Amino acid sequence: MKVVINRKYSAIDSLRNYEILINNNCVGKIEPKGEFIYDGENIKEILIKIDWCYSNKIIVNKEDKDIINLEVSSNISGYKILFQLFYITFLRKKYLKLAKV
Repeated sequence: MKVVINRKYSAIDSLRNYEILINNNCVGKIEPKGEFIYDGENIKEILIKIDWCYSNKIIVNKEDKDIINLEVSSNISGYKILFQLFYITFLRKKYLKLAKV
């Protein structure tokens, strides 16, 4: 199974790379506006991390296609920039957004 992750540009994290966790193991990093491709077996869950903040988990089902396309972006944009400290303290598991495309 192949996983393709694209990262949207976000000014708030533009100088930082995100860590990619597959089955709770770090398999690589993705840079701003970057693409990461992972080819492996027995993929059960995918998660993105920056420091102590995370994205939502994507659970991979056996029925999923051979190629899973995902997009990751920061939830901190627009007026939410004013609440950045709140996000990294209390909503740290919603700091990033990971979605199938």
